[in-house]
Amino acid sequence: RQDAIVFDGIQNNQRVWWLLMTGQYGELADKMVDFKGRSREERIAFLQDRVRRQRGAIKSLVIPDRALHGAQPVTT
Repeated sequence: RQDAIVFDGIQNNQRVWWLLMTGQYGELADKMVDFKGRSREERIAFLQDRVRRQRGAIKSLVIPDRALHGAQPVTT
């Protein structure tokens, strides 16, 4: 639903960080639990897209529920 990234077989977050910093997307893709049936190349492209620098507003990993802070919900 949220297209989460989950790795199986990587011991800790430091290893994930190292693989990202050294551009080893293939190894990350091989360890990625794929919930959507993507090919290895599609998983690599997905990971690269998720870490690509974006210009503009800073996006949070968690979208806060505005109703919890007394604001009216945004409707579209």
